[in-house]
Amino acid sequence: MAIKTQIKKSISKTPVKISQSRHHLFGLRVILTEILVAAIGVVLLILPFLVQGWKLVALTSMVFALYCFFGYLLIKSILHDAERKGILEQEVTDRTHELEQAKNLAESRSAQLEKAKNSAIKTSRELKKRNAELERFYNLTVGRELKMIELKKQLQKFTETAPNQQSPIV
Repeated sequence: MAIKTQIKKSISKTPVKISQSRHHLFGLRVILTEILVAAIGVVLLILPFLVQGWKLVALTSMVFALYCFFGYLLIKSILHDAERKGILEQEVTDRTHELEQAKNLAESRSAQLEKAKNSAIKTSRELKKRNAELERFYNLTVGRELKMIELKKQLQKFTETAPNQQSPIV
């Protein structure tokens, strides 16, 4: 029984462990995105100083500005996703805990119902046995009473037919 309980506990903790490791990997994804955006941003920042011609300088400066804008949106989106994922994971953990409590309650009530059912079956058997005994006793007593009534009638008949004779039963 103890082994079964330990297995249930380890299985129920497994999704939490997987969730935690995914959360850490998601945090790593955020950090790596920030590093990649920063590295490409530095390259695009240096590029206008390395090219010749005002058109190329203007073009690389515009590319840098656009990259900074979209990089900011990308990082903001990933941070928002990480925050939402954390909230959802917490909700899932809470709901899982609620479901486990409901399951434990259902199991305990099921065990109580099983005990009540077994008790009812046992009581029913005992009542049937007692009822059979009472019916047998009733049949014996009624049969005896009927026999006694018959014997009284016979005795009365004998006493009426032979009033002067002595009764055969002494």
